[in-house]
Amino acid sequence: EKASKEAETIPSVADLIHYSWSRMKINYGSGARGRGFQEEEDAFLVCMMYRHGYGAAERIRMEIRRAWQFRFNWYFKSRSAQEIQKRCDLLVRITERENAEIHQKEEEELKASE
Repeated sequence: EKASKEAETIPSVADLIHYSWSRMKINYGSGARGRGFQEEEDAFLVCMMYRHGYGAAERIRMEIRRAWQFRFNWYFKSRSAQEIQKRCDLLVRITERENAEIHQKEEEELKASE
């Protein structure tokens, strides 16, 4: 059930950015950014989760190793599938929180307009 809920969250974000991970902005909130990962890497992970599905950390790891954008980024390329999955879990939670905030604002605007 949790995996299906998380799988539903990912496409909504990817649809908003039109598969353009290089332009994606992630709202980390306070202290959620984490050490070692950059915004460009996180955006790439979100798009790869959309492409390969939630939980496909090994496939995503191979995509990272093949991506020319990260050819000199040893830190990102050397992450294990388990570390990638942990980061993907964090990104899904951030995305869920951001989606909840957007829906809450829409509901408040709808109530205010009535």
